[in-house]
Amino acid sequence: MKRFFLIIFLFQSLFALSQELGSIEKGKHTLKLFKHNHFYSISFSNEKTNSLTSESEFSFPKKETILQLIKDGFKKKNNHLLIVQTNQDTIVKFEFRKFKGNWFLKIKQNNLIGQSISSSSFFKKEKVLELFKSNSNS
Repeated sequence: MKRFFLIIFLFQSLFALSQELGSIEKGKHTLKLFKHNHFYSISFSNEKTNSLTSESEFSFPKKETILQLIKDGFKKKNNHLLIVQTNQDTIVKFEFRKFKGNWFLKIKQNNLIGQSISSSSFFKKEKVLELFKSNSNS
């Protein structure tokens, strides 16, 4: 039980030291972009739960790198899945889908150590790109 509270405290401390650069919403689900001291992270509410506190997060060193990956994903003609290993224990899957002429992005995260899987809701292309572009000077 002590470990549980320690983990919660450390997790909250991480967010206390970070700056939220922006967020987008789809119903009760969110996709947020954070800047920490030397890296960025994306946090999203887990589509599989009704709890608003159930969020997943992955980090990356440069915002431009992840933005370019997402932009390239939207350029393809067919629905597809792009898989990236962000560190030793986390695999992130970017699922790109076209529906009724609009592109959408869903993010899935596999934590190999905790053996957990989480996924975001589908977010519209324009909203995802707006999240990154509105903070291009950060």
